[in-house]
Amino acid sequence: MILVITPEYAADQELDTVVRLLDEGLDGLHIRKYQWTAKETATYVRSIPEVYHPKLVLHAQHELIQEFDIRQIHYSERDRLQLQKIPQQEGVQFSSSVHDIHTFNELEETWRYAFLSPFFPSISKPDYGLASTISSQLAERNNNAVKLIALGGIDVTNIEYTLSTKVDGVALLGAIWESNDPMKAFRDCRDAVANTNIVR
Repeated sequence: MILVITPEYAADQELDTVVRLLDEGLDGLHIRKYQWTAKETATYVRSIPEVYHPKLVLHAQHELIQEFDIRQIHYSERDRLQLQKIPQQEGVQFSSSVHDIHTFNELEETWRYAFLSPFFPSISKPDYGLASTISSQLAERNNNAVKLIALGGIDVTNIEYTLSTKVDGVALLGAIWESNDPMKAFRDCRDAVANTNIVR
């Protein structure tokens, strides 16, 4: 599974890139635009062909799933910790973010998957993740009810290694949006995964 997270800023040709990524088989797109209003987010979603809406995941403006055929909501770690109870909605799945394997191991199976980060030093945030030991914690994974998605610093140089560890997929952010050629960056990662014979 390869997921892409949108940048919080507006990237050049972002919507065009998003549609092209989905055209090329991207498994899921996380729309992470915390500063946007519901109207701005709705306009963004409307610009993506409806056939791809089931592949979209909202990080904010969750109420928009009532308006579009969006079937997954993402909660940041902070928001998840503040939840008293996950709002049950038929056909809607949930994901979240964690920053250590012990927290991941405690997630209940109501979560479809969780981002575990920072896996490597961040591509988009200078100095972030330099001292991360997340990958060395994977041997302690004992929660197989929730899929584990590696996030942070993943690109074509380390995606094969990442998928050879105890993860179920990867999420790309800086590798795509900091690249001069986002589509080539995606294709290179996708091809590297295909060449590994790793099935996720």
